[in-house]
Amino acid sequence: MTPSSIRVFGFGGAGCRFVDDLRASAGDRLGAWVADTDVSVLSALRAVPRECRHTIGDNQFVSGSGGDVARVRATALAENEVFRAALDGVALAVAVAGLGGGTGGGALPVFLEAARERNVRTIVFAVKPFRFEGVERLRAASSAAQTLATLGDIRVFPSNDDLAGAGDGDPSADEALSRASARASRSSGACAPIPGSSTSTPGRSAPSPRKAAAKPISPSPRRRKGTGFPPCFRRSGTRPAPACGAAPLPPAPRSSA
Repeated sequence: MTPSSIRVFGFGGAGCRFVDDLRASAGDRLGAWVADTDVSVLSALRAVPRECRHTIGDNQFVSGSGGDVARVRATALAENEVFRAALDGVALAVAVAGLGGGTGGGALPVFLEAARERNVRTIVFAVKPFRFEGVERLRAASSAAQTLATLGDIRVFPSNDDLAGAGDGDPSADEALSRASARASRSSGACAPIPGSSTSTPGRSAPSPRKAAAKPISPSPRRRKGTGFPPCFRRSGTRPAPACGAAPLPPAPRSSA
């Protein structure tokens, strides 16, 4: 499995933000693609390339899905080709979403069905809401989890209460949200080993802090015409620009022996 064949997908506000945080930490070593019904969420992302952000419904929804799972699913099914195209060249898809709203429960199953049709392995990391968010969202999350239980090769369904450590000092709602977001980003990142890191290279020890702080690898602009670029790049003039896939790692140094 090559680095560019692993990609992280985010759905809904929570999923998009988690994936954006992962991409910000890993840089173009991590392939990323996100989708939401809320344009403002997609516009606020910092690290996911704009061409890797999809607005579900093309502005049909006003300020998000409003929790309408059925409508989001119907819209996602009509846009199934977009999801299938996002899976081009992918061997392992890590899908991240928050449950309890409309996008995670409506669009994520459609994406996973598309992945199954294309024989793409999937890891699902779907977070259930806080208890204080109310019975309605908890029930919606439980229903979505039951649907997802038949999809995906590996499924992880933590709750925000668990991620926030709600028992530690009884945090305020804002503090609990902050804790849950940070821990969910780390947990979902553990599901998607970053190409070039110790988690994606068996038998290699963890890098030292100094090595971890090294400058991110960037592709060389000097490439002879006609040799072709890896599929995770798109042409931009004479220099390749990273698309939704991960940037390729440099070749291993040759032995002097």
